[in-house]
Amino acid sequence: MARDYKHRTSRRNASKSRNEPTIPGWKWLLVLVIIVSFISLLLWLKSTATTNNTQQTVVTKPVKKPIKYDFYNVLPEREFIIPESQIEIQKRLERQQTKQGLDNNQPSTLYIIQAGAFEVYREADKRKAQLSLLGQNAYIEKVVIEDKTWHRVKIGTFSSLNEADIIRKRLKNQSIQSVIMRQQS
Repeated sequence: MARDYKHRTSRRNASKSRNEPTIPGWKWLLVLVIIVSFISLLLWLKSTATTNNTQQTVVTKPVKKPIKYDFYNVLPEREFIIPESQIEIQKRLERQQTKQGLDNNQPSTLYIIQAGAFEVYREADKRKAQLSLLGQNAYIEKVVIEDKTWHRVKIGTFSSLNEADIIRKRLKNQSIQSVIMRQQS
């Protein structure tokens, strides 16, 4: 007996699709609304969290001020900075005085080079190490001014302005800011 299998498979597929329950459209719509509302809730939480974090960081982070070398306000009264424009003039006057022998009337003048003033000791120590690599004997002087502690990095005492200026020029070639100070003794 011959059987026709062609129609048999289509009947099975048709009977299976009729027996299985289909999901109504309102259920699909409900699932879609739930998913969209969940995603929007996550985005809202993320935006409020970043807004709160930025407000907290602004409040908690102090504003960092750049390091400012304020030599003129931190020096004691017995030391006077010689402006760079006046160094050559002072050197000429010093040479003239030594030629004429006028140094005996004036108190002895010593010169010091200040190569930095830092609020943090570690930075001052770094500068001192940098100067020692250049062959200079530097020292750190701790000073408290207006309730702030400053660590000054200084190089020796020089009896002539010419000696101090030679060292200052070497430091300038190494990109180290420095000033020459006159100290009355």
